Amino acid sequence: MEKTKKVVFLESAYSLLLYIMMDDNFEEDSIFVYHGKSINEVFEHSKVNVETIYIPREEYINVIEVKNLFKRKIAKKKYKKYLKEKLLDLIKEKTHGCKIEYFGNDNEVEPKILWKEIEKFTVIEDGWSNYRSDHFEAYLKRFKNKFKKKEDLKRGLSPKVEKIILSGLTKVPEIISEKVEIIDFKKLWKKKTEIQKQKIYNFFGMETADIEKISRKKVIFLSQPLEEDESLTHEETVELYRKIFKNYNENDILFKLHPRGIFTYKNEFPQIEIFTSKIPFQIFEYMGVDFDTVATIYSTAVWDIKNAKKIDFFGTKVHPKLLAQFGNIER
Repeated sequence: MEKTKKVVFLESAYSLLLYIMMDDNFEEDSIFVYHGKSINEVFEHSKVNVETIYIPREEYINVIEVKNLFKRKIAKKKYKKYLKEKLLDLIKEKTHGCKIEYFGNDNEVEPKILWKEIEKFTVIEDGWSNYRSDHFEAYLKRFKNKFKKKEDLKRGLSPKVEKIILSGLTKVPEIISEKVEIIDFKKLWKKKTEIQKQKIYNFFGMETADIEKISRKKVIFLSQPLEEDESLTHEETVELYRKIFKNYNENDILFKLHPRGIFTYKNEFPQIEIFTSKIPFQIFEYMGVDFDTVATIYSTAVWDIKNAKKIDFFGTKVHPKLLAQFGNIER
């Protein structure tokens, strides 16, 4: 029987969690392809060995920063050709003639470049964007997309995408409904053995002691990559967090860093428990951990929380820069 290898294109820790929950044999049958620094940290600090292909984003940034438009177009074309050849060689080397199945986010750079070589693709949920009908409408209205062949469309719209795995956060857009398979990940978690659960904890570098810490806290604060995305300076971010934390007893707070977060804030908030694991917040709900309060500025992770008595959603109005950049986001 022909052996199968799964090539997985993912950039978010959330999608990564969903994928490894669906595939109990992921450390043996999957190859993870990615370019982001934050997701690279997950793999670098993971206690589970998996096959990876890391494409540093710096190479592409150097290309798009070429100021001359004509030279930038040539540089982009050369880079895409180079990256396609590199990816095909690495995938061929790691799959050793096995049958290949493709999973992940079809809108990432790597699958876009390899799209003509891909026959079938399974999309994995990446959050609320998969449920936004207006996002699909805006995508199809873009000038360059109006002239694309149907098979070259992304966001799950290509006929090459046979299945879209979603968790059922909300109503599924009509445009993708025929391809969607809803999976109850909380039920899936309950069915897993303790060994399987421990493997997922190990993958994200989460210890048993971390679970005990989480269970003792009354308030969990979900941060966002405000500095990393250059929405606010370090000083502005720290000042904003200080303002929010005044609403609670510091000893009750668990400060959950965003999976894309680089700064730990341990020096700035020495009295507050900082949770640095890249594991997505949704795992706590699957585990059945309950909180008195979940607080955030505008993290969409809180929109489907069922394991908290109270949600404190501060919104973008808490800082004029956030309000100007993102508009008024409120719960």
